[in-house]
Amino acid sequence: MQEPAGGGPKRPPRPPHRAVRRRVQRPPRIPPPVVEAPPPPPAPEPIPGDVEDDDEEGDLDTEADLAVGGGGGNGSGTGPVEGPGHGSIKSKARGAWLTHTDWRCTRPGHEDLGRIVVRIRVQVLLDGKPGPIEIVRAGPEVFNRRAVECARDETYLPALDPDGRPILGAAEFGIEFLN
Repeated sequence: MQEPAGGGPKRPPRPPHRAVRRRVQRPPRIPPPVVEAPPPPPAPEPIPGDVEDDDEEGDLDTEADLAVGGGGGNGSGTGPVEGPGHGSIKSKARGAWLTHTDWRCTRPGHEDLGRIVVRIRVQVLLDGKPGPIEIVRAGPEVFNRRAVECARDETYLPALDPDGRPILGAAEFGIEFLN
């Protein structure tokens, strides 16, 4: 059995594709943890009379001989002393960050471009308001402008010094525009 030329019956055309808007649900970002500086390791205490001189003539050949104590000086000293450092006080330092991530930054049209991400760096002032905004990774110009506008309308967590006082800081993040 042979088929006639041209094949079987034609299929009806597919209906036009309808774009479906999907919103990606992401968990909120957690601000960076407080940075703790580890305490410095304790210095080993020298034991009196423990200096060895392996040089028979007393001349100094290497830096190790100089470090051992063959410098020819005299002096006196004491053991470990308490200093002006913070000691066991926990540091409250942290970087600047976003207060929330559920922005209402709308897409400036151009649905044909698909997903666009604009990465920006915002200088965060002492009161949590945005300062100068720099575009780190640009997208189309209208998306860059919209990302800067959105970033200016938000509030941020300011950076803190080790004592917990606000300082100037910067937060870098991406703003995603979905279809």
